[in-house]
Amino acid sequence: MAGGGELDSISHLTIGSTLAGLLTGIPEISNHHEFMLPIMVSCIVGSLAPDLDVITRLKPELYLRYHRGASHSIYLFPLWSLLVTGLLSVCWINTPFLLLWLSVSAGYLFHIALDLLNSYGTQIAYPFRTDRKGYHVLPLFDPVLWSAHAVYALIWLYQGLETGFPFTLLYAGSVAYIGIRFYYRTRIKKQLESTHSSSQVLIFPTFSLFNWSIVLVRHDAVQAGVWHYGNIIWQSPINLGSAGDHYIKCSEQTDAVKILKNFSPYLAVQKITHPDGIKIRWLDLRYLERANYCLMACVFIDQYYTVRRSYIGWFKPEAE
Repeated sequence: MAGGGELDSISHLTIGSTLAGLLTGIPEISNHHEFMLPIMVSCIVGSLAPDLDVITRLKPELYLRYHRGASHSIYLFPLWSLLVTGLLSVCWINTPFLLLWLSVSAGYLFHIALDLLNSYGTQIAYPFRTDRKGYHVLPLFDPVLWSAHAVYALIWLYQGLETGFPFTLLYAGSVAYIGIRFYYRTRIKKQLESTHSSSQVLIFPTFSLFNWSIVLVRHDAVQAGVWHYGNIIWQSPINLGSAGDHYIKCSEQTDAVKILKNFSPYLAVQKITHPDGIKIRWLDLRYLERANYCLMACVFIDQYYTVRRSYIGWFKPEAE
């Protein structure tokens, strides 16, 4: 997961480039070749602008609290798009402001839409709602979408950024591919819900269309697995702590757990006994890597219910 942010930015940059090509079908752009560079830059900047909050990566707790928050809000989008367009218009005073705004807005909205389709999600309704919405259809970096858009962008660049390039086919194919992913996820979820009716069924995407992460959540345990070409490979279940346990309730008062609970609605909690006290682990069920949940909040509590330390971040359990 460490490189996920960088790969995600590469995806948005590439799609911003092809989006500029799609906009060349507008006569106001295709008839004025001098607008091509500012339109392309505007699309790319618009596609990357929502992730300017990546500066919060300097501290994991800030990143989890604020990334994909206000900058990804559909209600604040008009403000951000006008601000970015205003800055770009200083560089291209001869390009109509409306065309620059259209390019920035297209890139910005595509960015938000793509982020909504993966499990990380966005605070799409901020500031009216702070919960994250995600449709769990695309991985953080989708190699199929990125490859298709990268090939189109390179061919278009090689041909001299000519107008009339068939970008509509690329975007129609992209929509179809996303639709197929929706279909697979829905079919797998229905199949599992029919055979595991007593469990909550969670389905999360991987790089491959034919591999999906599965989690069954029961009141006392969670069990992860992988749907692989129609076959399911299960891992050993993880026993959970009781929601009414005083140690678990005590852990919920820490900033680490509060941040993670605000970040993810898909959590499971473990209670582990140590010689010097109790360790409570809150696991984000969306991020399973080599049989380990790699995003968690950990709280150490002594026998007097005093919190000794707590932390949150991306790591492997054996590295704690």
